Amino acid sequence: MIINDNIIFVVGMPRSGTTLLNYILHAHSEITITPETHFFDKFFNKYKNLNSFTIKESKTILNSYLNSEDIDILDFTIQDKNEIIKEAIQSNFIPKKIFYNILKKYSQKSDSRIIGEKTPIHLEYVPTLNEWFPNAKFLIIYRDPRDVCLSLKNVPWNEGNCKKNAKRWNKYIQLSNNYKEDTLLSSKIMEIKYEELIVKPIDIVKNICSHINIHYEEQMLKYYENITKQCKELKVVTWKDKNKESIDKFNSNKWINKLSLNEIDEIENITLLNLKEKGYSLYLDLKKDYL
Repeated sequence: MIINDNIIFVVGMPRSGTTLLNYILHAHSEITITPETHFFDKFFNKYKNLNSFTIKESKTILNSYLNSEDIDILDFTIQDKNEIIKEAIQSNFIPKKIFYNILKKYSQKSDSRIIGEKTPIHLEYVPTLNEWFPNAKFLIIYRDPRDVCLSLKNVPWNEGNCKKNAKRWNKYIQLSNNYKEDTLLSSKIMEIKYEELIVKPIDIVKNICSHINIHYEEQMLKYYENITKQCKELKVVTWKDKNKESIDKFNSNKWINKLSLNEIDEIENITLLNLKEKGYSLYLDLKKDYL
């Protein structure tokens, strides 16, 4: 199997705009971005050596993953899943090829020239992805940690612990900084500030297009016109409903009136250095303008 490793990976802290960025790219005539596969955290980490099992055992394990809730969002048919399993057997269950085949199978719906994938936590696996796909490009999006923590309080899959989420935000910012300093990765990475994307989307999306070597298309910022029809994700995942609408340039700093002072203080104390480094102002410097 020939692997075209000209792939785009959208990663970052959850609730930072990864889905929005996914849909913007997916609206391009030449790009298909696969919704969250959670390939690494829910499959690869458990079964790195899948070929050490018997073929029957490996088929059962892979079939279970392909029928999981995450992969269900990709809307694969039974035939699609059987073909992925068949190809996995032929490749001796090599994880890289299984992952690629999942992305390729999803992209066949639109026959796109460029494929991609968006799972926020895959930020932690950028070095492995780069090893697997040396020509890949990585788009890392980040957002004000206070708005991130606020948003995480309103999703069913997160306990909404501000302290824990602020620490994870710090970890992801540090990972991104480390990647930018890595000579093998630095030229392949582009950081996107969520607040800049929503305020000046045309400029930012054009910069993204330049980074991934494609031409800008106006329809990219009209993603909301067809995405609900094209993507099963927005039909079943209610906490992403905002992505059914056009970009809201005012979707920032909501934490000012919705987080408690104790929560704000806790988040700022944990993220202080990275908060300032990314250009975010502290609560004391902002409250005069918002209260």
